[in-house]
Amino acid sequence: MKEQRNTSHDKKYRETLGDAQFAILVLAIASGSLLFFTLAVTLWLM
Repeated sequence: MKEQRNTSHDKKYRETLGDAQFAILVLAIASGSLLFFTLAVTLWLM
């Protein structure tokens, strides 16, 4: 019974870890594209 609870906990932990990695990836892509867009507009206006 105890082992089953641990595997359930591990599965939940893995799902949370996956969500965190996905959030970090989305944040990195968003900030990178914002930086690129700002740079492109700045260079284009100069």
